[in-house]
Amino acid sequence: MENNLILEEIIKQNKHWANNTSWFDTKKYQRKLLSELISYIEEEQILSIVGLRRTGKTTILWQIIQHLIKNKNINSKNILFLSFDEALITSKLSLNKYLDAFLDKTKNNELKYIFLDEIQYIDKWQHILKRYYDTIGNIKFIISGSSSLFVRKKTTESLAGRIYEFKLNHLDFDEFLDTNIFHFIKKIKKRLISCVTMKSLTKINQN
Repeated sequence: MENNLILEEIIKQNKHWANNTSWFDTKKYQRKLLSELISYIEEEQILSIVGLRRTGKTTILWQIIQHLIKNKNINSKNILFLSFDEALITSKLSLNKYLDAFLDKTKNNELKYIFLDEIQYIDKWQHILKRYYDTIGNIKFIISGSSSLFVRKKTTESLAGRIYEFKLNHLDFDEFLDTNIFHFIKKIKKRLISCVTMKSLTKINQN
C-alpha cells in the first residue's frame, strides 16, 4: 500500500516518463544561469539552485530535464523530478523512500538524474543526499531551495566538497530587456499566425 502511494506520487510528478512532449514549454524564457548549469551537468557534484520564490528555479529545473531528453538523448525514465511544494510535503513518508522506489523501478547501470525542487521542506535532506552520494554510484542530484541560508549552513556541515551552489536572482537589466523582446516577438508571431489563419478561412469561404 505504502509503495503504491509512493509510485502514484512519482508518476504524477513525472509526466516526461510517458514520452509526451506536451509538457515541454519552449515558450519560456531561458535565464543566463541555465547554460552555466548545463555546463556542470557532467560533474559528479550536486548542483544547487538557490534563490527567492518566483525567480524561476522550477522552470530552470524543467528546462534542464528538457535539455537532457532532447539534446542528450537521456532515457526519460532515468530522470526523477519531485517538487516538495506539492502534497508530498504533508506525507509522513521520508525522502529516502521515494528515492529507493525510483531506483528500484529503474534497475540499470545508466546514470540517474534526480531533481528535487524546494528541498528545504524536507527534514535532514542534506544527510539523506550525502548517504546516497557517498554510497550509490550513477546518481546526479540537482536541487533547488528558496533560501541561501538553508544551503550554506547545512552544506558546510554535511556536503562540503560534494555540492556546487548557484544563486538565481531576479532578472538583471539585460535579462529584463531580453525578456521584453522575447515576449514582443511571441506576440508578433501569434498575430501573424492569426492573420494567416483568417486569410485562409476567408479564401475557403469565398470558394
